[in-house]
Amino acid sequence: MPQNCVAIFCAGIIACVLAQAQSFNHVAVRDRAGRYGCRHSHAFWLPSRSTRIRCSSRTGWGSRTDDAVIEYNKKYCREELGFTEKMLDALSLSSGGSCLTQEIGVVEERVNFLRTRLDLKKSEIQKLAQRQPTLLGLNNVAQKLDYLETRLLLDKSSLRKLIIRFPNVFCYNVETKIEPTLNWLQQRLDLDDAALGKMIQRLPSLLGYNVETNIEPTLNFYIQALGNEKEALALVIHYPSLISYSLTKRLEPRLREVQDAGIDIDTACLTRLAKYTHERWHVSLASQMNKMNKVEN
Repeated sequence: MPQNCVAIFCAGIIACVLAQAQSFNHVAVRDRAGRYGCRHSHAFWLPSRSTRIRCSSRTGWGSRTDDAVIEYNKKYCREELGFTEKMLDALSLSSGGSCLTQEIGVVEERVNFLRTRLDLKKSEIQKLAQRQPTLLGLNNVAQKLDYLETRLLLDKSSLRKLIIRFPNVFCYNVETKIEPTLNWLQQRLDLDDAALGKMIQRLPSLLGYNVETNIEPTLNFYIQALGNEKEALALVIHYPSLISYSLTKRLEPRLREVQDAGIDIDTACLTRLAKYTHERWHVSLASQMNKMNKVEN
């Protein structure tokens, strides 16, 4: 597997482990039939106590994991989910909900649940698991799916696309991260639930952005650059990806170039300023300057 794929895989593990500390505290224990109390049958995932990593007073957390269980789950991940040995090694070193320590059969249940709930093809569930392997060790997946579906007014197809594009959403706490971000966007941009849902569908990673250090400063940049708050907000609502670009590395330096060149700043200019690649931006900038020179001459 290419090195960048392994890097993405490992980054997914690290991101989710760091964010999992903020995950839901509500847990429903599996009943004897392996089902969970939820309108979609599998509300929460919690491995049985006998096969979870157990705590030892002498050696600490994770000292008595059943090797047979780990080997079984490794084989399943390798054969059914396409995990490489490097991926499995990374999982072995991770903590806090690794799918390798789940009871035999639990990972299959979770994979089948996701495939059914989101109508995923085998290749899609493989990519999802490889991008965010800790997903199979979390205990609140079904609950978050229900929340996102209801809060953002998503149909099954839209929910499916959102999760495929941004599986890291499962790593964020609804009460302390996702809901406050959605509320802020809804109030600041004056959006109803449907419009908010469409915006998030265009840029699912917005759910992971920090309001104070990312979303609000970037939004203010467009307002100040355009000089018209209503137009700036409408532009960002239509193109949510404008929020994803770096202020210091892209937006502010390019704005200075536009101002130094004396080019009029409108919504089209700001869109090019944000979206264009380095090469395309400088070609566009030179073209605008040439047009201005011709008019002056």
